[in-house]
Amino acid sequence: MSGISIVAALLIAMAVFLFQLRVTLGTDKRLTEDDYSLVDECMANTLWAILWGLGLALFLIVCDAGAWMCDDRAGPILAGVAVAAAVHFLLVIGMCLKRLRRAYQRIAMRRR
Repeated sequence: MSGISIVAALLIAMAVFLFQLRVTLGTDKRLTEDDYSLVDECMANTLWAILWGLGLALFLIVCDAGAWMCDDRAGPILAGVAVAAAVHFLLVIGMCLKRLRRAYQRIAMRRR
């Protein structure tokens, strides 16, 4: 639970960086519309990961506070939901990092 919250907080820092990057890209005439859309897609993925991470942390807090994870009937279902949500969270983070790497290649290194 705390690890998910920490990663979500680090993603907030990444969102601030992407916002600053998008604002400063408007002055560069060498960039194409694809470069702007790549940064916008990365920002959308990052915001989704933040929302999903905070929602997952809240879900885990509520389930732990209610001791529902220890219940014989609801516990396995809630644990399955938590595992599926954590896997989705990790996949979205991977997608964010992939798009950030591609933006770095296209914009900072000027590769097409």
